[in-house]
Amino acid sequence: MGSVAAAIVFFRWSPVPYRFGWDPAVARHLFSFGLPLAASSIVVFGSGYADQVVVGTTLGATALGYYALAFNLASWPVSIFSQPLRLVAPAAFARLQHDPERMRRNFASAAVVLSAVALPACLAIAGAAKPVVGFVYGSPWFPAAAALAWLAAQAALRIWFELTYDYLVILGRSRGLLLIQVGWFAAGVPAMLLGARLAGIGGVAAAQFLVALTVVVGLYGWQLQRSGMRLWPLLRGLWLPVLAGIGSGAIAYGIAQLGLGQFLASLLAGLASCAVIGVLLLRHRPELARLRNAEGSA
Repeated sequence: MGSVAAAIVFFRWSPVPYRFGWDPAVARHLFSFGLPLAASSIVVFGSGYADQVVVGTTLGATALGYYALAFNLASWPVSIFSQPLRLVAPAAFARLQHDPERMRRNFASAAVVLSAVALPACLAIAGAAKPVVGFVYGSPWFPAAAALAWLAAQAALRIWFELTYDYLVILGRSRGLLLIQVGWFAAGVPAMLLGARLAGIGGVAAAQFLVALTVVVGLYGWQLQRSGMRLWPLLRGLWLPVLAGIGSGAIAYGIAQLGLGQFLASLLAGLASCAVIGVLLLRHRPELARLRNAEGSA
């Protein structure tokens, strides 16, 4: 009732007269942009739970419990790094639509800085999956580590994908996004079913990562290129965070094999990833400065 009353007040006291009407040109534009985006969101929702449906129906309730725990842990970096960025990135990109070249530069800078922070953190969790699971939830949940190692690596890709998704939305490429999501779903479900049969929850998680790395990265790169983004300069800026992230994961894996105990191994892996992040951010100070300047001008 409160929302109805507020609507009545707005209509009554609005300085601009409201009226019902139909503009075919505006309607065509809204439908051509909005319908593919809405369909894409539906597919994203389905894809987000397809892995748990596959695990539950093929491997049973116990395996689903282990997998859900691993999925929850792997989602922490996404919540920490990606969700706050998604609150501001679309508005920041939208304000630069009048300057496409600057918009592309800022997207590339955001991707590099985000990678410098997210990749070492995600891959450190992947490398130290077993002690992390043991420290957070206890040793009875160790089987979840088989899925966490792959899901944490996929989380880094998800952070990239979400930034690119928002960028393409601002560019109005909703049909391209629908193609990406449909392709992801179509390739992911059969791969997860095969992974579940071959290697249990670890196979499901590995299948997701491999599909994301091979199929989805290619689809997003294709859409970025079609939008005018030059991929080679973008990839040239990402190679160092990628290598540093792999190194962070390898260090965390080595620490996990030392038998130091769950807390100490998790702590040392986390400290190592923080050191790698610090070095990367020092290395990428120009990109940080570009983002600060973009924020100030916006």
